[in-house]
Amino acid sequence: MATSGPADPYRLTRQTFRLARLPIPDPIAYPLAWLTTRVYVRPRGHAVESISATAAVARYRGPILLAHGDQDTVVPASHMARLAVAAHSTRDDNPSSAPVETLVVAGGQHSWLYEYEGYRRTVARFLASSLGGPLEPDEAGDAAAAVAAARLPGGEASFAALDEMHGGPGTLAKVALPGATRSMGREPDQRVPVDPAGLPDRSPPATKP
Repeated sequence: MATSGPADPYRLTRQTFRLARLPIPDPIAYPLAWLTTRVYVRPRGHAVESISATAAVARYRGPILLAHGDQDTVVPASHMARLAVAAHSTRDDNPSSAPVETLVVAGGQHSWLYEYEGYRRTVARFLASSLGGPLEPDEAGDAAAAVAAARLPGGEASFAALDEMHGGPGTLAKVALPGATRSMGREPDQRVPVDPAGLPDRSPPATKP
């Protein structure tokens, strides 16, 4: 299962430019994100494709649950749509394939989705169904939904100096701090199907041999 997951490192890097309010036009930003990602992972001995969630869900054959808040400004919900498309692309022709489920949390942001009763219910049911356990899936969902899961009040703090920053590199630090997302109040839409139609093609530029 994946919650609020980025589709791939290229798009995540491009999103950091937006979060920092860096005025980089797309024809420059996407190649720059591609280059930045490769430079970042190379010293760690990783290939970009090996840390791509899109590639991972396309390879994986087990059951998948993808959850995302529709108000996520850190990793937009369109990333979940791409993951769902990738997962379906390698299993839809096989009737015995494990299911791919999606959950869009209405009003949900990047963090704190567990505060939603419906999110807890869906995750617990999925895990019990996929992994087994002492409870039946519906029983596990009911038990999780009944848990009083709310963040501790006043348990986080941010740096006041960052509150006055309105763009540039400082904004990247601000969005990474605890408390960057607000509390939630509405229930999620249950397992909303993803329609890939209309998704923009933001593939990274091809490399030359």
